[in-house]
Amino acid sequence: MVKGVKGDYSSMIKWYKEVYKYSRHLTQMLEIEISRALSSNDESVSKAAQANFDKVLSTISSGCYSQDVTVAQLCMKTMSAIGSDLNSNIDLLHLSHKWFENTEQGCYTFNYAYKKHQELAEEFVNCIGNFSGDGD
Repeated sequence: MVKGVKGDYSSMIKWYKEVYKYSRHLTQMLEIEISRALSSNDESVSKAAQANFDKVLSTISSGCYSQDVTVAQLCMKTMSAIGSDLNSNIDLLHLSHKWFENTEQGCYTFNYAYKKHQELAEEFVNCIGNFSGDGD
């Protein structure tokens, strides 16, 4: 993802556009999984759902490490939309804050993209706002 496929980022750009287009569906699926896990009262199921939640966010946010500014921009735009959607559910909000505050994920990832591509200041601010709970 960082270097594209032999320097060609078109497949990554296409993928991010699709993920962005359906980001609300993605957050709805996460909401269903977390809701079911929490209502199961089974700690192992809850932990697995939380791990899946982190993996989804980490996978999508990995575009922040891209050398291509368009990939990084689409990644941050997608993550901002997801962050905004997650704010509507208290359980997802709590999990997204944990992911965001992790020293190797969330804020660190967005900061990396901004340092590498400073022209993404608006996307950076939107991501920070939506994941810190102050997206308005």
